[in-house]
Amino acid sequence: MPRIPVDLIYMQMAYQIAKLSYAKRRRVGCIIVKDTQIISTGYNGTPHQFENECEEIQTRLIENEGHQAILEEKGYDCESGCCSKEVTKRGYMIVVITNQGGMDKKRFDGEDVERIHTHIEKAFAENGSPISEIYYCPHHSDLQKCLCRKPDSLMVERALAKYNIDPSQSYFIGDKPRDIVCAEKAGVTGIKIDVNIVDLNILDKIKS
Repeated sequence: MPRIPVDLIYMQMAYQIAKLSYAKRRRVGCIIVKDTQIISTGYNGTPHQFENECEEIQTRLIENEGHQAILEEKGYDCESGCCSKEVTKRGYMIVVITNQGGMDKKRFDGEDVERIHTHIEKAFAENGSPISEIYYCPHHSDLQKCLCRKPDSLMVERALAKYNIDPSQSYFIGDKPRDIVCAEKAGVTGIKIDVNIVDLNILDKIKS
């Protein structure tokens, strides 16, 4: 029996993953592969409380083992755009705090991370809600100890100091319990959201 090409195996896996999608019209599954190693999987879907007719929605990845990747080449979901633009109007600056432990495990490198960050920064800037800075920790707790990886708060503290931010007037929005712990350590109000779901009601928790 001839050996099945590895590309075909990946496609078959993506097809099975697509069955997990909650999209109403077209289900899409994907596999992120680097040097023959699968580093992430994902499927598309619609943001919470929005219909599929939203034209700005592009492919979204569901988190897999703490490592995320961006597939789309343009646009991002409507709710994230609305929320980021509104908080900018209210006078808040946007700072991103993220763990990228996959770097420590050699699943991806700094260039991969920077490419994704550049994409995110461009999308937010085009939406009128620029990101002031992205802080990331390249370490993983399985391999080494550090003070920057969430739930520790060093990255948040650096942002507070650099931009002279009042922590009592700031919010940390995250989808992991460690995000909230990180916020509390830095004296910032933490807001827990579901993974890959941005509910516009979150704006009710942020002071105008």
